Amino acid sequence: MLQSPLIFLITLSMQLINPNIKVIKGFRRSMVYNALINTALFIPNDLADIIQGNKFTLSSLVKLYGEENKEVLISYLKFLNEKNILINGNKYLIPIKNEWKSPNAISSAIVEVGRNNIDIVIKAITQLSELGCKALEFRIYGKLHFLTLIKLCKKVNASNIGSINLFALFNSKADFHKYEKLVHQFLKISIIVCYNAPIDKTDFFFNGASSIQYSTKNNDLTKSCGVIRVNDFRYERFLESQAHNTCLNRKVTVTLNGDIKNCPSMRDTYGNINSKDLKIIILNQEFVQKWFLSKDKIKKCRDCEFRYFCYDCRAYLEDPTDDYSKPLKCGYNPYTNEWEDWSKNDLSKIGIDYYGLKEFITNGTA
Repeated sequence: MLQSPLIFLITLSMQLINPNIKVIKGFRRSMVYNALINTALFIPNDLADIIQGNKFTLSSLVKLYGEENKEVLISYLKFLNEKNILINGNKYLIPIKNEWKSPNAISSAIVEVGRNNIDIVIKAITQLSELGCKALEFRIYGKLHFLTLIKLCKKVNASNIGSINLFALFNSKADFHKYEKLVHQFLKISIIVCYNAPIDKTDFFFNGASSIQYSTKNNDLTKSCGVIRVNDFRYERFLESQAHNTCLNRKVTVTLNGDIKNCPSMRDTYGNINSKDLKIIILNQEFVQKWFLSKDKIKKCRDCEFRYFCYDCRAYLEDPTDDYSKPLKCGYNPYTNEWEDWSKNDLSKIGIDYYGLKEFITNGTA
């Protein structure tokens, strides 16, 4: 019986792994990620072991796994070939970059805004621009005069900061017109989120480059964050997550009163912007050490095949007494490969009580 050209090729030639393929091994299964086209698929761990060998022949695999498994091995190699995970030994693909670098001392920031702290906000914008901040999030508390908001957006517009996200309480029907006007006036605005609005809807502008989201939920922003989702398969995320925390790395928060934190939902503060510049704070080892809490150091997460593609959360932990505990608001179990509602997991009860989240879970805002 004649073999197909594919089987013949697999049988005789040296098999190489596509250099742009990344294998993320989990407890029960592995993820194969193609960094060139940002796609992922799941494979058994024993197949992942083969891939991580980088190069092999069928005969070398048969010698390792036994003649009785030859047909299974051929089916594995056929699958890998069909998915462009394998390349024939005669081919050569140039691998894309394999390390994460950033020229920015700070990549993203959250600045809390209120009626009485505009001087603090302006000071923060100036310092963040000097540190190369790319993305700025304004969290507006209470009613803020629209002209004040325009003033702040003008300040950002004249800075080196690349984009603005804006979270605010919906005040009146006039907000529909005001925020649409704001999006058209300041092209750096990426997203505006208005909570406690009369309707749930999203308006898109500039072919989806900007949006205004209206939500009927009355969110407490400091308690509604940290829900773990996996929907971002960018290679930059993969690279950064190898040694860094993808939520806190190069991130800073300035609170309403000027306190400086890693995250607004975290308790530790590292000074006040009224007395210390941000460029001094980011030299503080206690502040910076959170940047390097990668998923490989986090309990349970280090066994998860999704670990390099999700935002971590250090503000809400399943075990609040353990800095290396898994995120409280993650519903994925890498030991069963199942998703569930994190708030109904028995292991979450301690964290829910500790952080006072019962009311927010009941209201559907946590």
